[in-house]
Amino acid sequence: MSRSSGFTLIEAMVTVALMGIVTVGLLQAGTSARLRANERLLHERATQVLEFEAEAVSSGVLPDPEVERALLAVLPGARVERTKLGRTVTLRVTWGVTHTARELTVFAKGAR
Repeated sequence: MSRSSGFTLIEAMVTVALMGIVTVGLLQAGTSARLRANERLLHERATQVLEFEAEAVSSGVLPDPEVERALLAVLPGARVERTKLGRTVTLRVTWGVTHTARELTVFAKGAR
């Protein structure tokens, strides 16, 4: 009886299983990287909102509501909180379902 030079069924099944495991690992890594990139983008947008608010507070004026609304529109469910203690104003932007937040403390002459 001559031996054939092809793959056995077991070898083919093991190869397919290993390829499946590698594929699942790559898909999970890609999804995780995409979620991290999205979260980083939201943090950068929140920082932009805080910088806008801080500039307005430090100059002693209220921020333009339309510009503030446009900046907050890019963050899902966002809101700005201002807490004043003496001449120090703490600005906090909260957004999202999990209430992720960025905070910035500003020392302002004309803080209102």
